[in-house]
Amino acid sequence: MRISRTDLDPAQGGKQQPQDLEAMDLSELQAKYKEVFGEETIARNRVVLIGQIRRGLHTQEIKDKREARTKAAEAKAEVGTPTIPERLEDMSIENLQRTLNALTTRKVLTRDRATLLRMITKIRQKQQEQLEVKAEAEIEAAAEQPSVTDRLAALTEMNLGALREEYEKVFGKASLSRNRKQLVKKIAEKIQADAAATGASTEPALKPTLTVKFERKRGKKSGGKGKGRSKRKAAAEGKETATTSHTMRQRDPRLPKVGTTIERVYKGKKLLVRVTEDGFEYQGKPYRSLSALAMAITGAKAMNGFLFFALGKYAKKEKAGK
Repeated sequence: MRISRTDLDPAQGGKQQPQDLEAMDLSELQAKYKEVFGEETIARNRVVLIGQIRRGLHTQEIKDKREARTKAAEAKAEVGTPTIPERLEDMSIENLQRTLNALTTRKVLTRDRATLLRMITKIRQKQQEQLEVKAEAEIEAAAEQPSVTDRLAALTEMNLGALREEYEKVFGKASLSRNRKQLVKKIAEKIQADAAATGASTEPALKPTLTVKFERKRGKKSGGKGKGRSKRKAAAEGKETATTSHTMRQRDPRLPKVGTTIERVYKGKKLLVRVTEDGFEYQGKPYRSLSALAMAITGAKAMNGFLFFALGKYAKKEKAGK
């Protein structure tokens, strides 16, 4: 994989210009992908292709710099650069002992010059190898880490289950929402906020702010029975979305505020339930309703959650009974 000179701008120090990729159409991006990676791609998402090409060019730039450093070190060695043993041979026995003491953090008693030189050289070479291995690992990790643009573009390809897993990974808590579009929006906003806070985002922001658009999937032709099924499916999804939005806006006034902990003593055991935005959390597991949580605790097939936890009007009855 090599970068052609047409991809580099000498005025910018040889760095790839993002504007060139943004101006390309789909066929040009696919051809560019083949030039960078040496293989064809069937991807048709421009945002994904641009992110992959940029990452490939960045990886090649790192490799080129590494090769340049290696060649420079070899050239320097050929002109007779003093090696570590040659520099150490000019030191006195006392200085050699102090150097070895600093490297081993223990007192060295030997005064044999050859032994001191051999031990110091061996330790320094081992330290240098460890530094090189660490640097290589950091470079490879930086090259393989997906960019913010790649992560945002990947959200549009995820199904509902994958989006829930990504939500839990990003926010650190589970989500019971079935609104795919809302999940994508929340996750994308969180990724962008984290990148802005850490300064990790080095790529220009794309428009719209969400950086992803929902594309209509092609395949089935409109009309006939397929059209009827698609209409019914769209109506059902619209109804479900409307119901979810209405539930989020109209929160049950009998419930405590989000973040409140509900306490209940059941069979001598103290139960602690935390109120969340999407429902409730008990022993690290999310529940959508108090009734579902009460049935899970008691094992009953039907249970009124407000009655079990003494909330709403049942709280007044319990106080009156006491």
